[in-house]
Amino acid sequence: MYVVLETICDLHTQYPEISAKCSDNTRIVAFNFVKTCGIVSLYKSVMITYQLNKICEMLVPKIKELIRQGHFKDAAYWTINLQITHLFGIFDIIFPLILQDKVPLAEMYLNAAKDLALPTVQFLDSLLDKQKTVFEHCDEILTKYEYKDVKHTVLTYRPMSKLVTRLAKTYKIDSHFTPNLNFTKACSYMHFLWHKYRDGGMSCDAYRELARDAASTKPLQMDLITNVASYGDFDEVKYWINYFNIPLEEIADDIREDLKRHQPSENSDEIEMLNISSSSETTSAVNNGGATNKSKRANATIPNNYLTLALPIDCVILIDDRAKFHEMLEYLQGQLLIAFDSEWKPSVCNENVISLLQIATPYRVYLLDCLSSQLSDELWQQLGQRVFNNLEILKVGFSLHQDLRMLHKSLPLQLNLNAKTCYLDLRELWRRLKYLQIVKFPFGCGSNSGGSLCALTELCLGKKIGQIKS
Repeated sequence: MYVVLETICDLHTQYPEISAKCSDNTRIVAFNFVKTCGIVSLYKSVMITYQLNKICEMLVPKIKELIRQGHFKDAAYWTINLQITHLFGIFDIIFPLILQDKVPLAEMYLNAAKDLALPTVQFLDSLLDKQKTVFEHCDEILTKYEYKDVKHTVLTYRPMSKLVTRLAKTYKIDSHFTPNLNFTKACSYMHFLWHKYRDGGMSCDAYRELARDAASTKPLQMDLITNVASYGDFDEVKYWINYFNIPLEEIADDIREDLKRHQPSENSDEIEMLNISSSSETTSAVNNGGATNKSKRANATIPNNYLTLALPIDCVILIDDRAKFHEMLEYLQGQLLIAFDSEWKPSVCNENVISLLQIATPYRVYLLDCLSSQLSDELWQQLGQRVFNNLEILKVGFSLHQDLRMLHKSLPLQLNLNAKTCYLDLRELWRRLKYLQIVKFPFGCGSNSGGSLCALTELCLGKKIGQIKS
């Protein structure tokens, strides 16, 4: 085959006029000779040498025959090279390639047939509807088209959701075109929040605020209630039923029965009136946007083994207007060392945007409201130029790569990301010290501790960061 390829290339080089002298019949013979060889370079050489693009109309039926015979890979290469992808639909080439686990080739095809990107993503997202399994959604299609060499591992939820995520990101498809993927992401996110709250890594108020934002639709609200009920926290179940104002008859029978079983006998009527006259504590909490935390974690006070702020409260300054921003710039520009951290509320479907930037010196803490409309692009550019890009100021942080990436993406700071000498990442320094094993920490060896900032502060200062109140 390689000899044939070399001969064809030599023919075209030595006799360029051969292309013009070829008859359509000769072109068909050339196509038939190599149509299923699988060598892309040979396809291209034959196409150029024999000018197969002149007989596209004659080749379309032959490519459809390749599809009927299950040669989807070859059909994809021919349609791409001949630039006739617009003549074939999702179920002709793209979906069969996905079923055969030839995803890279399917993506190459979509790069050539960009008009099919959105319909493809929408169709694949429809397979993620959890009323059926992915395979059950595809059963009718598989029967109709009789695809060959289907890899059934592809027809499961996890690989299909990953594919939809990647394609939507690659082709910049808006999240409202992928409702089933959005639902899955939101459910997973709420389950993550619940586990983090149960493990003590998040306060009740923080958990409920984030969960309320994530549960933006009725199905998500029902999933949240079902998930919480599966862990037996029926006080929390009652809170969410009241907050979302969901009629009790819409709650699953098993959850209603569990609520009755876990209700004290003297308050048995309360279950029947959850949406009308719940206890004053819960009702007041719902009206205020959050219920009283009934867990032990929320009522517990911060013990002495947690770090507290050593500065008076007037040293913590909120920056939300132009005058305060200029005053802060003048102060920071005279510092040799500052620490910074950024905060953003996680978003399930949209891109995360920084909402708060914290900058600290030994004597002041600045909280910059990144969402304030009074802070113009010009002010942020000054902060980038006079502070972050200033080589004479050492900027200290923990896991700086993530913070700098988010700052660069969210704010017009115009950061010089190559100016690495003016940044000190405590996490990276700690990793190197643990590897060298030449430093003894004041409150432990540090070799078996976790890699969090909380663990580092405990090793160095003997106290943890209070995560419940943070």
